[in-house]
Amino acid sequence: HTFDTIISAADVVLFPYEKGAQSGMLAHCFALNKPVILSNLTAFLKIMDRCNGGLVCSKDEEYIEKIIEMLNNKDLYVKCKENIKNYVDKRSL
Repeated sequence: HTFDTIISAADVVLFPYEKGAQSGMLAHCFALNKPVILSNLTAFLKIMDRCNGGLVCSKDEEYIEKIIEMLNNKDLYVKCKENIKNYVDKRSL
């Protein structure tokens, strides 16, 4: 319950992973319709190709730029949320 409350309060969720694979946390954020900002791990690139629900960073310095871009560009933010919803809805059937 507390975890859902914290994620629900976020406008965007960061995944600055250096190693790893597809994250259960990412699926949880998508279930709560939260746009994400991700590192360029192969698993994240693959899911962004399928859903386009966020932005990808190739270096650490890009995270601040991408956060500002996501929060200041309402059209981008809304489109990411719509893409996430469509992605989740297609997989919920």
